[in-house]
Amino acid sequence: MNYFSMGKPKIVRKVFSALAIGALVIGGFSSLASTSRVYADAGFSASIVPNSGTLMPDQSADIYFQDSSPSNDFALAGACTVNGVDVSGTYQSLTDGLYRVIYTASSTDPSRAAGQIPLNCTLSNGSTTVAFTQFADGNTLAIEAATTTPPGDTGGGTGTTTPPTGGDTGGGTGTTTPPATGLSMNFAGIVPTSGTISAGITTDVYFTAANDETDVMLGGACRVNNIDVSATFQNLSGGLYRVNYTVGSGDAERQAGHIPVSCAFQNPAGDTTTVSAFTDGNTLAIDANNDGLVTEPTNNNGVAFMSTVTADPNTGTLGIGDHLDVLMQEGNHQNDFTAGTCTVNGVNVAGTFANLTDGLYRVRYTVGAGDTSRAAGQIPVDCTLHNSTGQTISTFFGFTDSNTAAISVASGGGTGGTGTTTPPTATTTTSFFTSVSAVPNTGALDTGNTMDVYFQAPATMNDITLGGACTVNGVNVAGTFQNLTDGLYRVNYTVGSTDTARAAGQIPIRCLFQNSANATTSVTAFTDSNTLAISPTTGGDTGGGTGTTTPPTGGDTGGSTGGNLNGTTTSPITISWVTPTPDSGTLHQGAHILAYFQEAHNMTDLAIDGACRINNVNIGLENLNLGLYRLDYTIGLHDTDRAAGTVPIFCALRNSAGATTSISSWTGSNTVAVDAADDGIGTSSAGGSVGGDVVGGSDAPLGVTSIDQVSGTATAGAGYEHGWVWVLHVTVPSNETSLSAKFSDWTHSNGTTRIPAGGNMRISSPQANTSTAVDITAANTYSAPLILTGDMDSSAPGRQIEIRVEMKIPQSTLNGSYTTDYGIKSS
Repeated sequence: MNYFSMGKPKIVRKVFSALAIGALVIGGFSSLASTSRVYADAGFSASIVPNSGTLMPDQSADIYFQDSSPSNDFALAGACTVNGVDVSGTYQSLTDGLYRVIYTASSTDPSRAAGQIPLNCTLSNGSTTVAFTQFADGNTLAIEAATTTPPGDTGGGTGTTTPPTGGDTGGGTGTTTPPATGLSMNFAGIVPTSGTISAGITTDVYFTAANDETDVMLGGACRVNNIDVSATFQNLSGGLYRVNYTVGSGDAERQAGHIPVSCAFQNPAGDTTTVSAFTDGNTLAIDANNDGLVTEPTNNNGVAFMSTVTADPNTGTLGIGDHLDVLMQEGNHQNDFTAGTCTVNGVNVAGTFANLTDGLYRVRYTVGAGDTSRAAGQIPVDCTLHNSTGQTISTFFGFTDSNTAAISVASGGGTGGTGTTTPPTATTTTSFFTSVSAVPNTGALDTGNTMDVYFQAPATMNDITLGGACTVNGVNVAGTFQNLTDGLYRVNYTVGSTDTARAAGQIPIRCLFQNSANATTSVTAFTDSNTLAISPTTGGDTGGGTGTTTPPTGGDTGGSTGGNLNGTTTSPITISWVTPTPDSGTLHQGAHILAYFQEAHNMTDLAIDGACRINNVNIGLENLNLGLYRLDYTIGLHDTDRAAGTVPIFCALRNSAGATTSISSWTGSNTVAVDAADDGIGTSSAGGSVGGDVVGGSDAPLGVTSIDQVSGTATAGAGYEHGWVWVLHVTVPSNETSLSAKFSDWTHSNGTTRIPAGGNMRISSPQANTSTAVDITAANTYSAPLILTGDMDSSAPGRQIEIRVEMKIPQSTLNGSYTTDYGIKSS
C-alpha cells in the first residue's frame, strides 16, 4: 500500500491565485468572481508611485509601464485613464522600455480605497497591443478627493537654515542644548530605478519618514547628482516626500547605481537628519549627452568622492573656545588632496586642513565670541578640495552623519560637546560582524552583473553605519549601503567594463563601519570562503539591460477574458539565490540557521503557500524588503542530525498576483551540519555502501505529478455543477489497482469558519471501472476505493491516471478563502 501526502500540503484558492504544483494547492471562493487581466503581455508591468498613502486634491501620482524590451517603440492606442480621468496628454516615452503618465487628483474625482485605483490604458507598437486594466505592483495607494490637502512646505523649505532668534543669548542658561533626535528617514529611492537617462528626462526621488511623520520639511540643501532640487520639494501624504531632478545636458554622468543624493530634513521640533545615499539598490545611470558612453567626472563637483563628512564631537553644545573637527573620508583612499576654500559656520578653516591617513582628512573649527549660534544639527560646512594636479575634486555642502552638534556663543552657554576629537579610525574595536559573505558565492561575474555583500552582526546591533569608505574590487559602493534588519547589512557591487578582473575567491573588499557609540571596525576580507571571480568584458550591459528579453508576440493580447484570473499572464517569481548563515561548521541544539533568499525582481509581496521547512521543521517567513527574505530555523534537541552540506530546505511561495514557486535546495555550496544533541552523531562517518536489486515490486512510486484547475469559482448552494473542480494527474504503481482519497474540512482564512468535506466532495476517474463518482463521507477519512483499469500512457513507468475532485458549496457559506489538507493511497 502506498500513501501520498507531502506533509500536509495545503489546498488554497483565491480569486487571483494560480495552482502551485510544488506546493500542491487547490481551492476557491464561494462566490462568483470576475476580474480583468493585469496586463496582456508578459513583457510588461504597470506600477504607480507613490504606492502607498493617500492622494489628496492637487497631488500627483506617476504611473510607469515597464517593457522588458528596450525598444521604446510603443505609443498610446486610444485613451488612457487613471481613476476615470484621461491622462493621455501626459504620456512620455522615457528610456529602455519605460513609459509614464501622470495623474493629478482633483476634488471632483472619485475617492478610492487602498489599492482600488482603476487603470485603463492600451499601448501598441503596430504589431503588439498591450492592455493595462490593473496595477501589478500590489500598491495600497488610496484617493481622498473630498479632502483638500493642506499647503504644507511646498516651497522647498526656504528660510529653514536661518539660525533661530532669541534663545540662548542671556548668559549661559544652556537652552541651546540639542534635544534627542527624533527624526529619521528610513527610505530613499529614485524612479525609474534602472536603465540610463539623458538630458531632459525627469526623475522622482522619494523619501519616507520612519514614523510616518507628515510635518517634515527641508532643513538645508537638497541635491541630486549635485544639482539643487530644493524648490521641487513636496509633502505628499502619510510620511511620503518627493523631489524632482531633471537631467541637464552638462550634468555629471554616472554609472549604474552611482547617482549621489544629499538632502537635509527637519521637523517643527528642530530634530534633523540628513539622507546621503539611496537605500533602494537602484541601478539607474546617467548619460547626459546620450552618446552611449557613461563617463564619471574627474572634476567632481559634489560629495561623490567624499563618502562621509562627519562632525567630532557629533552631539552636545559647543561654547566659545571649543573645537569642532570635521572629518572627511575619501571613498577611494586618495591621499593627494589639499584644501581650497573651506568654511565651518562661515569661518575660514582652510589653514587647519590636515591629511591624516588612508584618505582621511580633517579641518578644525574653534568657536569664536563673534560667531553665529546654531541649533542642533544646523552647523554649516562648505569646502572645496583639490588634488595634486590642481583639479577641483570634491565640493561638499553639509555633513553626512546626522550629527546634533550645536553652537552657543553666549557667555558660558556651551557644554563643551560630547565625544572625542580623535579621528574615528583610532577607535577601532573587535569586528562587529560574525560573517561577511558574497552572493552569489561561486561562478564568474561579467560586465553588468551584480553581487551582494552581506554583513551579519548580532541581531541587537542595528545602529551600524558606514564610518568611512566602502569599496568592493576597488569600486566605491558606499551609496548602496543598507541596514536591513536584525543586524544584517548589505552593499551592492555592479561590475563595470573597465573593472579589474579577479581570480576565484580573490575579490577584495574594504569597508569601514561605526556604531552609535562611535566605535569603528574595518572589514578587509570575506569569511565565507567564496570562489566568486570577476571577468569583465568590454562594453557589457551598460545600457540598463538592453536587449535582454524580447516580449512574446501573440498570446493574450485581447484585454479582459472575464471570469477569474487563472489565465492571466503574471510576472513569474524568480529566486536568484538561497544561502544559509552560517554556511559552515556543526551546529547544536538552540543554534540558528538563517536562510536568506533574493527574489530577482525585488518582489516584496511573497508569502508562504503551504509548507515551509528547514530540516523538516516548520518555520516562518520574514520580509526584509527589496526582495530579500529570511527563514529562521532554531535547532531542537530531537531534530534530525545532518552531515555537512545536507541540511534540507523546502518552502512553497506565492505573491499577491497568484504567481507561485518553491525553494527546494540551496544555491552554491555550504558545509553546515546539524548535531542536535552534541553527541558527535552527524558530524563524521565512516564506511561505504551495500546494495541489492528488487524484482516483483512496483515500477513507480505513488505521486501527484500535476494539478489542473477546471473551475476555480463557485456559487454557494448551486451544487456540484457550479462548484470547484480540479484534476489531479497521478502516477500509481502498475501492480496496484485501488485508489482512495481523503480531505480535511475546509477552513476559512479567519481560522474559525469551516465547510465540511463530508457530503460536499466527490472523486472520480476516467481510468476507473465505473464512471460513478465516489463520495467523501467524512473528514480525514479515506473514501471507498476507485478500481483502476486504465492507463493514460502505457509507455511511462507506473499507471498514469486522472482524478477529478469536485466540491460543492453549501448555501449561506461565508465568502472568502478556504484551505484543506488531503492525501491519497493506493493498494
